Amino acid sequence: MMKSTNKNFGILLALILTLSVYRFKLNSLFYFGSVFLLMLAFVRPIVFSKFNYFWILIGESLHKLMSPLILTVIYFFLVFPISVIMRLLKRNLLNIKFDKNIDSYWQDTVNEVTADTIKNQF
Repeated sequence: MMKSTNKNFGILLALILTLSVYRFKLNSLFYFGSVFLLMLAFVRPIVFSKFNYFWILIGESLHKLMSPLILTVIYFFLVFPISVIMRLLKRNLLNIKFDKNIDSYWQDTVNEVTADTIKNQF
């Protein structure tokens, strides 16, 4: 992950403000504000240091909250129902059930392996 710099943050703010002017048809004063932010980002990027710090803090906080939440939702609405359905249908797609009656789980290949068959495998 690229470390956020104050200059990059200032450019990002100017870009967001410029796109907002075009998208929402804001007053041209906002356009001059975005040009001012862009010039400030190149001339004096230290101005953005506190804003950048808080922006990164908000992003990290959202990450700590949303990642477990999204993964939990994916598990309970995708993985868990598929598991229940497969168990109800008595399907063993991975073939991982333990069987006491067999000596080995080794599966023989159908094709005979020779030097020619392993030469160009892909």
